[in-house]
Amino acid sequence: MSPRARAWSLTIHPDAGLTVVLPPRARVDPADLLHAKADWILRHLDRLARRPLPARTALEHGSAVPYLGGALRIEVAALEGVATAVEAADGLLRIRAAPHRPLHALVEAWYRARADAVIAERLEAVNASLGYRYTRVTIRDQKTRWGSCSARGNLAFNWRLVMAPIEIVDSVVVHELVHLVVLSHSRTFWNRVAAIDPAGSATSWDPNADNPVYALAVDATTVYIGGQFTHMKGQARSYLAAVDASGALSTWNPVINNFGGISTLAVDNNILYAGGSFQTINGSTRNRAAAFHTLGDLTTWDPDAPTAWSIDGLAVSGNTVYLGGWFSEIKSQPRNRLAAFDTDGNLTSWDPNVSTMNATVKAIAVSNNTVCFGGFFRNVGTMPLSNFACVAR
Repeated sequence: MSPRARAWSLTIHPDAGLTVVLPPRARVDPADLLHAKADWILRHLDRLARRPLPARTALEHGSAVPYLGGALRIEVAALEGVATAVEAADGLLRIRAAPHRPLHALVEAWYRARADAVIAERLEAVNASLGYRYTRVTIRDQKTRWGSCSARGNLAFNWRLVMAPIEIVDSVVVHELVHLVVLSHSRTFWNRVAAIDPAGSATSWDPNADNPVYALAVDATTVYIGGQFTHMKGQARSYLAAVDASGALSTWNPVINNFGGISTLAVDNNILYAGGSFQTINGSTRNRAAAFHTLGDLTTWDPDAPTAWSIDGLAVSGNTVYLGGWFSEIKSQPRNRLAAFDTDGNLTSWDPNVSTMNATVKAIAVSNNTVCFGGFFRNVGTMPLSNFACVAR
């Protein structure tokens, strides 16, 4: 039992084994939870026992590191008797330091300094129209959180945030600012978040969902909304709904089975892609991921991930749909936390191989020939990359 937990969770660690965490007033019985997830637990424990830990490699001259959604190539000048200097310019992270200075420590110190400056700037910009009052801001080395807000109005942010695109930074900043007036993740909290645009201006647009909203996608004048709600604007909607720019609810109403809800949405070329923990939509089997014609019926696109815990991230680029989440296989093929399909539903050979211990991918963005993703992980392939990484398509 953890007083900080907001929902139940199962984690499997190579040293500690299986851990079950429940919030103080959990309605789920631990024995029932273990029974319901027995197949998943046994499958992952078996894979853990058979799989060697990935090798770790150190940062070096020429390594790429993520910064604000892009990548910087490390350029090292090791010189005796010089003052240490780290600066980013022209796609490079130039480091001048004595040979004995650990490169990893220098890069982390630079990240922390940039996080301090970037987050202070984004806080000021986003809060300009809100006028919320906070006590102080600190940059921390949080292991399981991107940010936090205390009852005393103190804000804390993870220094790794600056690895992500600025839109992700802004979303975390908004999230923690709203906690200054609503500490819980109640309906009031989510309504406030939904009523703040990326520039920090409050709007009157209010779909009024009765439970958390986790995903949004916009197509022309239609906003698709996914989450764990069962009603929107007082009308029944099971985890997925559509609202126009004025806030009017569409009659479009797909029926999703009552397990888990919608975690991620993406829309492209008149097709809406959805991911989550569901198993059926409109009576048809769709394990964790599905696609709809916009404001229409299900398509035949079906990645079919029955063994996945959930699909939590989606991105579409050209004819490729990228999926991220908590899984180690898709269509009976090994894929750790990330996979790619074509728009016909065929699994591609693309396989970054994200570490599987207590790991998941929750956000994906594609730019040109690069796929960036964030979540909870420690390695990508053999590279020690924590929580955010960019790889080639």
